[in-house]
Amino acid sequence: MDLRLEPSYESESAALSASRIPWATGIFGLAIAITGLLEALHRPEVLWTWSKFYTLELAFLAMPFAFRRWISGRAFETLVMSSWVIVVWLIYYYSVVCPLSVTSVASAAVCVMTGAALLATWSMTSQCILSAAATVGYCALVIWRGDSGIDVTASVLAVASGAAISVQGTWYLDLHRRAIFREAIRSDDEASITRCLEEFARELNRALGDEGVAERVASLARESMNTDWVLVMQPSEEEDVMRIVAGDGKLPTSIDNLKALDVPVDELPFLENDSNTAVKLAADWETGASQLLRRMWGKHVMVAPLHHRGKRIGVLLAGADGVTSRSHRLIRGIAQHAAIAIANAELLAELRQASSMKSEFLATMSHELRTPLHVIMGYTEMLTDLLGGEVDAEVTQILQRLAQNETSLTDLIEATLDAHRLEAGRNTVKLRKFNGNALFDQMRSDTRWLPRTPGVEVQWTIPDAEVEICSDPTKLKVIAKNLIGNALKFTKRGHVHVEIGIDSEPQRLRITVTDTGPGIADDEIPQIFEMFRQATPTASEASLAGVGLGLFIVREFVTQLNGNVQVDNHPDGGARFRVEVPLDLAESSASGGRMVA
Repeated sequence: MDLRLEPSYESESAALSASRIPWATGIFGLAIAITGLLEALHRPEVLWTWSKFYTLELAFLAMPFAFRRWISGRAFETLVMSSWVIVVWLIYYYSVVCPLSVTSVASAAVCVMTGAALLATWSMTSQCILSAAATVGYCALVIWRGDSGIDVTASVLAVASGAAISVQGTWYLDLHRRAIFREAIRSDDEASITRCLEEFARELNRALGDEGVAERVASLARESMNTDWVLVMQPSEEEDVMRIVAGDGKLPTSIDNLKALDVPVDELPFLENDSNTAVKLAADWETGASQLLRRMWGKHVMVAPLHHRGKRIGVLLAGADGVTSRSHRLIRGIAQHAAIAIANAELLAELRQASSMKSEFLATMSHELRTPLHVIMGYTEMLTDLLGGEVDAEVTQILQRLAQNETSLTDLIEATLDAHRLEAGRNTVKLRKFNGNALFDQMRSDTRWLPRTPGVEVQWTIPDAEVEICSDPTKLKVIAKNLIGNALKFTKRGHVHVEIGIDSEPQRLRITVTDTGPGIADDEIPQIFEMFRQATPTASEASLAGVGLGLFIVREFVTQLNGNVQVDNHPDGGARFRVEVPLDLAESSASGGRMVA
C-alpha cells in the first residue's frame, strides 16, 4: 500500500476494531456462560466455584470499557487484548481447580483465538500476543497438571494449530481489508478527480467567449490542483522560443514582466520528451528559465504539454512543494481541457476577425455595386424616354429585359444588405402609424416590375375599408415583395394571387400569396426559410432561382413584427405562404411580445 495511505488505513482499522470489540467481548462472555451452565448441569457440585470464576472473568472483560472514556485507538485495543489473555488463563486455572479434560480446555482456547481473529478484527500484533499467550499458557497448564498420553499431545497440537491458523487468518483478513481500502480510496480519488475536471471544464467553458482564456486557465488550474503557482506558455512567432502568456499564484515578479520574457526551448530541458512529467528543479540548472522557476517557492514543477490535433500549442507548468500521483492525473486532465479551450478561443478569435472582414466586404461591395448599377438604370430610363415609341418590338423587348435584370440585381444587393444587418443586429423595427390602403397600393406598384415568365399575372385582393396600421411599413413591403418575387420565380404558367385580409379578433394583418407553380416537396419545407437554402428548382426554373435570402429575410422580419409565417401546398397545385402580423405592434409588444426600437 502507498505509504501515504498507511495512516488513513490504520485509523480506519482502529475505528472498525473499536466498533467490533464490544460485540466480540459480549459473545466471548456469553460463550463462557453457556459452557459453564452446561457443565453445571452435569456436575452440580462445581456450580459455586464456577460462579466465582465467571464473576471474576466478567470483571476483567468489562474492565477496558470502564476506561474507554480516557483511552482509545490502539491503547484501548491493547487493554482489551490483555483482558482476554487474563480470562484465558483464568479458564486454565479453573480447569485445575475443577478438573476438566485437556481436550475441553484445548477446544476453549482454539475457540477464543479463532473467534478473536474473526470478530474483533484487531491488529496482527494483538492477535499474535493473544495466540502466543494462549499457547504458552496451555503448555504450562499441561506441564503443571502432569498430564500425558496421546490426548495431551493431540490437544497441544490442536492449540498450536489454532494459534497459527488464527494468526494466518488475521493476516489474510488484513490483506483483504487493505485491498478493499485501497480500491475504495482509488475510486474516491478518481471520482474526486472527475468532479474536479468537470468543474474545471464547466468554468472554463463559461469564459470561452471572453478574452483572456489563458489567464482563466491559469487561475482555475491553480485552484483545482492547489499548487503554489501556475504558468501557461505558448510558442512565439519565432522558432524554438516559448513565451509566458498567463500566470497565477505566488510569482516572483509581475505577470507583465514574465510575459516580456522570451525563453528558448533549449533552456527548458523538461520539454524534451514532450510528455506529462514531474521535474524536480536541479541545482545544476544554470539557464535563465530554471533560475526563474526556482524562485517560485516550489521544490517541484509539474509539466503538461498542451496538445491539439497532434500539435503542441503550449505548455502548462505548476509548482508545488510535493508531487503526488493524483497531481499527475489531475494535471493531465486539466491540460487536455485547457488545450481544447485555448484552441477554441483562438479559432473563435479567427472567426470573429473573419466575420468582421466579411461584414466590411459586404458593406463595401454592396455600396460599390449599387453606384454603377444606379448609373446603368438611369441611362436605361433615359434611353427609353429618348426612343419613345419610335423603336420596333425587338428593341423594346431588350429594354424591358434590361430593366428587369437591373431590378433583380438591385433586389439581390438589398437582400444581401438586409441579411447582413440582421446578422449584425442592426436591423431594428421603426414603428409608426400609417394608412394601410396606401401601403397596399404601394406594394402593388413595387411588385409590378418583378421578373416573371411572360403571361404570368399577379392578381390582388385588397380590402376596401380604410385600415390604420401601427407597424414598420418598410418591413411589410419587403415581406410582400419577397413572397411575391419567390412565387413568380417558380410559376411558369397561370398566376400568382395576393390576398390581403384583416382579422378582427385578434386584430391582425394577413398576407397570403398563392401561386400555380409545382409546389414544394414536404421534406424541403422546413429548410426554405434558412439562409442560402431554397427548394430545389427544375432545370427550367434554375435560371430564375435566387441565392436563398428572400424567405430568410421574410421569416426574420415577420418575427421582428411579432408575427408568424406558414407555408403549405395548395390543394389545386402550387405553394401557399401566409403571413400574420399584429395591426398594432406597439400594443402587441406592450402585452408581452417582442420589444421594438
